Amino acid sequence: MWGLFFVSVLVAVLLLYVPGYFFMRALRIAPLMGLVFSPIVTLVVYSLLSVVYSKAGVHCSWTMLFIPSLIVSVMLFAASRLVRAKAPRINVISTGKGLAGLSPKATDWATLGLYVGIGMLVTVFVFVRSLDGPGSFVQEFDNVHHLGVIRGFVESGDWSSLGVSLYVTDADASMAPLDISEFYPAAWHCVAALLVSALDVPVALAANAANFVFVAFVFPSGVFLLMRYLFARIPLAVFFGAFCTLAFSAFPWGFLTFGPLYSNLSAFAVLPAITLCFVALFSDEGNARSRIALGTLFFVGLISLVFTQPNAVFTMGVFLIPFCVVQVARLSDCIRLPEDKRRIVRIGFCVLFLVLVVLLWTALFNAPFMQKVVTHDWPAAFDKSQAVINAALFAFNAPASQIALSVLVALGMAYTLYRREHLWMTCSFAMMAVMYVVDASFDGFIRFFLTGFWYTDSYRVAASAALFAIPLACLGLYVASAVLRAVLARIAGKMGGACSQRLLAPCAVAALFLIAVFYPNYSVPGRYEVHTAFGTVAEKLTAMNKTESARVYNEQEREFVHEVQQVIPDGSVVINEPNDGTAFAYGVDGLNVYYRYLRTYGGDNESAESKVIRKQLSEIASNESVRSAVDAVGAEYLLLLDQGDAQKREPYPFTYDQEDWQGVDSVDDATPGFEIVLSDGDMRLYRISKP
Repeated sequence: MWGLFFVSVLVAVLLLYVPGYFFMRALRIAPLMGLVFSPIVTLVVYSLLSVVYSKAGVHCSWTMLFIPSLIVSVMLFAASRLVRAKAPRINVISTGKGLAGLSPKATDWATLGLYVGIGMLVTVFVFVRSLDGPGSFVQEFDNVHHLGVIRGFVESGDWSSLGVSLYVTDADASMAPLDISEFYPAAWHCVAALLVSALDVPVALAANAANFVFVAFVFPSGVFLLMRYLFARIPLAVFFGAFCTLAFSAFPWGFLTFGPLYSNLSAFAVLPAITLCFVALFSDEGNARSRIALGTLFFVGLISLVFTQPNAVFTMGVFLIPFCVVQVARLSDCIRLPEDKRRIVRIGFCVLFLVLVVLLWTALFNAPFMQKVVTHDWPAAFDKSQAVINAALFAFNAPASQIALSVLVALGMAYTLYRREHLWMTCSFAMMAVMYVVDASFDGFIRFFLTGFWYTDSYRVAASAALFAIPLACLGLYVASAVLRAVLARIAGKMGGACSQRLLAPCAVAALFLIAVFYPNYSVPGRYEVHTAFGTVAEKLTAMNKTESARVYNEQEREFVHEVQQVIPDGSVVINEPNDGTAFAYGVDGLNVYYRYLRTYGGDNESAESKVIRKQLSEIASNESVRSAVDAVGAEYLLLLDQGDAQKREPYPFTYDQEDWQGVDSVDDATPGFEIVLSDGDMRLYRISKP
């Protein structure tokens, strides 16, 4: 199975990168930038095609997405070579300095390789090692939706983000207990569905492979492109970015251990490359042609964020506010005024810009289409003093701090005070750190106003702060390397040559950094145990994926479901109680269960039949309304994985409320109207026999 997993990773890379790369090259974008940005273009193309196919009634599959995209992109690339063969390439990355004797161009490609190489190694070390087999899956609330959507895409052929539901086929829609079909950013699900469609791999394996690609390839390469532009004159800082990209436990690892927030992970993974397009628009070296290209790519990037997770737009917005203030202040240089008056005009422009930002933020906060998001309430997790400490030590919501990163980010912030061209990055991080503290420890309007666009979810705000800290950590490592180099030079004279001296300090700093950040948990004999950030992440991921531990949907229950699938006719509707693990039976194993969501029952969007079944199913032998409800949904079987007292012993999700499921939970072997088909311990499959 592991061979199939890595084949899936390779196929996902090809499906994501190849069409987008040819589209980028057709626009005469330089190869390196074209390669890094290609997944963003591909995601947009796939997402838009999925919507078109859905509206046209065309069955979607991997061939219907990949092959047309590839053919069109290759044709456009060939046409551009014929028509504009001599047109200069668009490249926002200025020629920098080479490292270790390499040419600038070779240095860029080698550094990109370093980013991706370290990305793969860290992802294998932290993520892949935690999997209990390539098809293991996290049994948390959000994953019911993620895995179910992938399954629904493949089975229905409708991959559109405009009407996402766990009941997508016509047969499913006719019996759905909940009327839920709404816009949902499903680009990540599209990538996983491509793998299931192309390779016929299990849904959970496809999800793990998609996560691997976004964490190990897409995110590090995007960070490289952004760091390469921001620190064009500090190549060592760009080099250190390869080690910092995946060093923060809040992102991407926090999105794998909480939720899990896979859609948001994909959105934040593409965010650095999109941010670059906006920042590069203001380059002094740009021309009209490059700015048009960058503006177009930025617009495409915004569309990709709509289809991955729109809250990433607000993360990018906060990051860019200080940068935009700097650009607005530069406008005063175009006005011929005495210096004292120009300073007043500069301040006035900046204040006006910030007022406009507040007005736009307020308008979006009050917009009707945003109310479901901005009014979502996650309770405060810490008191105010603890939240400040958590932010300062980069622990955020995890029980382990990252002191090394805290020191390095502080060094980077100090450096920006010295080299003020980068000071806006410190301001961006400070803003998001304050927003985290508010989100994690405050209640009331200010919390909703500042962090409502992230569902007041402190995990998402913490991840945003971690993103903003990456360039500061790069600068911190650069400062540490410079200090070490000076110390070594003083101790050992010239250290046997300038070249070796230049290489020794950064390599030593990078090695020490890797040890300090990624060291696992350990014990001090006779004293205490030390929990490191990544030791804690790995430990939690391992526990969440372990198949032998007590789980909502354990291996014995999965085996029973597989037996059920062997004895019932294909397509049979099976009534279930989703909290006993059967909510995962649809997404993971493809069982046609009736209840596929864990909550939101009891509202106006629930069918009358569902309400009767949940509350009164055990009365089917004597209650005509129950028989009518069961007939209306076409159900023939009842599946219980935790019958009787087992409900008190088995782990259940937080969504479980016994009163909501009394009609299902109260069925036992003696209940009239239910005939035992399969029985194993506390697991039962009943045939519903109506008089």
